[in-house]
Amino acid sequence: MSSMKVPMGVHEDIATRKWLKLRAFKYADQNGKEFEWEYIERTTRRGEVDAAEVLPIFVGEDGERHILLVSQFRPPVGKISIEFPAGLIDEGESVEEAAARELQEEAGCTGVCILSTPPVSLEASVINEIVQIYAFEVTEKGLSRELDEAEAAHGLNVFSCRLSTLKETLDECTRKGMLVDGLVYSVALGIELSRRYKL
Repeated sequence: MSSMKVPMGVHEDIATRKWLKLRAFKYADQNGKEFEWEYIERTTRRGEVDAAEVLPIFVGEDGERHILLVSQFRPPVGKISIEFPAGLIDEGESVEEAAARELQEEAGCTGVCILSTPPVSLEASVINEIVQIYAFEVTEKGLSRELDEAEAAHGLNVFSCRLSTLKETLDECTRKGMLVDGLVYSVALGIELSRRYKL
């Protein structure tokens, strides 16, 4: 574990828009060398956690466990992105409530939470966003979805695959020119590693 102390410094605003703010953190390291680090800050934060991500698991008609994924166009990368259902926390709701809401809105499902992470960062070098990740066992599918304007405009679609062949499915998406979210691929690698090392 690192013994480095968190440096003191000054945060300065560079530009602010509706959803995001560009800021700079000016500080000196332990040797007195000065640095300036540009980063993005969410303007919508209402508590410690900004967003919830959901890993929805269900047993398919084949008796195998499947996982639900969503695909949608992401302007920053100019590609269709393969992701888990996810979204920001609304006013007055808990993170788990947000996870359940996103599962219903994006995937048309309800479920029961079986696992969750503490608050984590997915890209600490670029953005201050903090998320919590929830694994849900799906109890009901095929409900009406409630996509917001951006999700509808970006063509959000839902599909599923076997957990046992998740990596193969994601590799096929990549070959077709899509971009797989890092969290999604990390789950696939975890499955492959547990299989390889018989964990």
